[in-house]
Amino acid sequence: MYYVIMIDGIPYMKEGCYIPTYETVDTAEKWARKLSTFGGYRNSKIEVTRATFKPITTVSEGLPK
Repeated sequence: MYYVIMIDGIPYMKEGCYIPTYETVDTAEKWARKLSTFGGYRNSKIEVTRATFKPITTVSEGLPK
């Protein structure tokens, strides 16, 4: 089970590149508390939720010949 941090209903993206996942709810809550101290997030709703993943399927590879 993995957890993610949501800010105002949107997954938190670290450096705008990826969504960090946490293996335990305690670790996720620890980082959520740190985020809540940053000025830009003080008035935001920060929550920890379970991450759900769907498998990625490849439709086609390469360029058509």
